Amino acid sequence: MTYDTNRKMNPPLRTLADREAILMGLADGTIDVIASDHAPHVSEDKDVEFDAAAFGVVGLETSLAVVMTYLIEKEILLPSELVEK
Repeated sequence: MTYDTNRKMNPPLRTLADREAILMGLADGTIDVIASDHAPHVSEDKDVEFDAAAFGVVGLETSLAVVMTYLIEKEILLPSELVEK
């Protein structure tokens, strides 16, 4: 049997409204740090029933690409602002 616990994380994924509020907070300076809770696990910790699976996802290797695509290219942040955060 296989389980899909790859999206089990804490805090959980949020709504579109929450994500838009984060973008606004980054743009207006309310949020001053961009960080990742990169928490990969071995398959034995994730390939179990959902309640028993460890919290955590990989993300560090995609963080810069996501920020470039969703913040810089959409002109939410300038490259210099990204460096500051």
